[in-house]
Amino acid sequence: MKKFNPLAYIRKFQILIIIGALAAGLASYEHFAGKQDYTVSAIIEYTNARASEGYSPDGKEIDTSEIYSVSVMQDVFERMSLDYDSYNLDQFRSRVVVTPILSEEEKAMQEAQNDEGEESTVKATRYMVSFTASRVDSDQPANFARQVLDNMLDAFLADYAENHIGGGTIVSNISGLYDGSYDYLEMIEIIDEDVQNTLRSLSSRVTSGQNNPMYYYRSTLTGYTFTDIYREFDTIFKIDIPNIYAYILNNRVSRDRDILISKYQKRIEDYEISNNANMAQSQAITDIIDAYVRMMRESGNTDITYEYILNDVDDDYYRYLQQSESEDGSAKGQWERPDETVKYDVLLEDYVKNSTNVEYDKINIDYCRYVIGVFSGSVSAAGGEDTAYMQQTDIDEEHAADTEQAVFDDENPELTGQEDSVSEGGEDVEQIIVLESGSSMEAEEMLDSVISRLNKLYRLLDRTMVEYNEYAGAANISLGSNVVLQPGKKLMLYSGIVIVVCAIMLSVAVIVLSRISEIFHYHVYVDRKFQIPNRSACDSYMESYSNRILPEHISCIAITADDVRKKNEEYGVEACDGMLRKLVEILQSAFAGTGDSFISVNGLGQFIVFVKNTSYGQAEACMQYAASVADDYNKDAECKISYRYGIAESKNDSLYQIKALLMKAIEKCSNARTGKGVVPEAEEDDEVSGREKPISDLLIRLEMARTGR
Repeated sequence: MKKFNPLAYIRKFQILIIIGALAAGLASYEHFAGKQDYTVSAIIEYTNARASEGYSPDGKEIDTSEIYSVSVMQDVFERMSLDYDSYNLDQFRSRVVVTPILSEEEKAMQEAQNDEGEESTVKATRYMVSFTASRVDSDQPANFARQVLDNMLDAFLADYAENHIGGGTIVSNISGLYDGSYDYLEMIEIIDEDVQNTLRSLSSRVTSGQNNPMYYYRSTLTGYTFTDIYREFDTIFKIDIPNIYAYILNNRVSRDRDILISKYQKRIEDYEISNNANMAQSQAITDIIDAYVRMMRESGNTDITYEYILNDVDDDYYRYLQQSESEDGSAKGQWERPDETVKYDVLLEDYVKNSTNVEYDKINIDYCRYVIGVFSGSVSAAGGEDTAYMQQTDIDEEHAADTEQAVFDDENPELTGQEDSVSEGGEDVEQIIVLESGSSMEAEEMLDSVISRLNKLYRLLDRTMVEYNEYAGAANISLGSNVVLQPGKKLMLYSGIVIVVCAIMLSVAVIVLSRISEIFHYHVYVDRKFQIPNRSACDSYMESYSNRILPEHISCIAITADDVRKKNEEYGVEACDGMLRKLVEILQSAFAGTGDSFISVNGLGQFIVFVKNTSYGQAEACMQYAASVADDYNKDAECKISYRYGIAESKNDSLYQIKALLMKAIEKCSNARTGKGVVPEAEEDDEVSGREKPISDLLIRLEMARTGR
């Protein structure tokens, strides 16, 4: 069997090993790429005055979860036009990681405080914000992750300014005026309340001072300051809204007076219910205070009454917080209102609140009664009984009666002859209807005009607010200029590892399988005595050519050692086997130069040699060389080499079937004369080596029947 040489096996199959390893590396690259995720990170820093203490500009503690809050993520979805059915908002939030960044000194101080069992006072102002995306989100997860992070930080800056820097949005309630069944007076009331709320919200933004940057801010998109917008709203509040109120009330303009009056009657009922509840609560509180005062009097501690207690509710009590001595020895300090709220104080506060609500309810009830009086005709818009309106109402009723009579007369002309009277009444009625219709149209035009102006102002305010929030957020939070993209998996490294591992595994597999194949081949196809292919190997070799025409110049040499049995008896088995092994070595040496030869054992002392691309003359030369080497061996050997051989060549013998070629070589070998290490001399009637001796078909068939081939 061949000597174990792993490198030889690897060299033999190196191309297959390389191709297999590269294919495995490519497959692993595609597999990992499909599961690859990318993490994009950016650094933010809180830069407001108390950020190092852990507080935002409004005094609240810094909460990093605001960076990926629901409102921020909803804004990201809106900016990127992401579908909620395809992407999960909560899952996006879970992929955001905020990591505090501390210096070495801050870390050491934090560890020291923790070791002492104290709560750490070190507050980070710099944080790393990261977001992770994969191919499940997009075909280009790296770009997708970068877009999400950029939009998230932009949305966070605006949200941070809105929540902590006084830049909250102002919501308008006038958008649904035309959607509901509101009367003209109700519409102007809603507009009035909406504008008042807006002015109250803007009042803090238009206060001048160095601590209010909103006062000096002018939008680059709209060109407006908050003061400009405030003035526009204030103009509408002071001029346009009162004018519309006056027009509606003076002209009693309504879409349906009866429904309007019923609405305000319902309001009165609601206010009365609320008023009664507040008065009951106030009475209960008064009873508690009376009981307290009564107990105080009975104890003899004081003779104060509840009126005295209630009168002192709004008094200012102060306490001395800090005191030190100045250079001249005088005391100086700081005073402020203490928090002395107790249950008794809460009762008093509730009493004041309920009393205030009672008064407001009374005012609202009087207003509703006024509106009912105006639209029912009992009160003029300026106050007092409206005599002219009552007279006009009587006239309207007379015109209505006349109109009914006119319709009756038109339908029954035979029953009346008062066409002229009806005509006059009809003209008056038409004139009144035109006047009322004109009042409604004028009121609608006035309302449409002010609503249009308000909508425009709200759009300006919204754009200005959005731009200011971005500015204010950026002014209090610094964003790092570098955005770091980090792949979750190092694809090239992993693929390289897979290639190396696969190459090693394939090499081991090749070595193991090749060695197993050699062991199997050795036990099945190798003659153990001479270490050359046995007869089974020869049959397998010939089987490979059984269905093919032989090429030209393929030679078959049959060699038969003489007197093998006799030499076994005379020199012993070992000496005879040594002689045969030497013959095999000589034959291997003789045909080594041909490049492609097959030497096998075909029986006791019989050997078959197939040589490709070798002519008859070349095969003869090889055998001549073998004879000379055998002569040299025989000079000193006790058991000498003697053999005979026959050569058959496909072209020379015109035999292109491998079995026929083998039979021809065996025939020539059997007819050759024996010699000791030399080419046998031909018999007197034969040519040398039997080359020209004819072979009969009968002999071929007999030999093929004997060998089974």
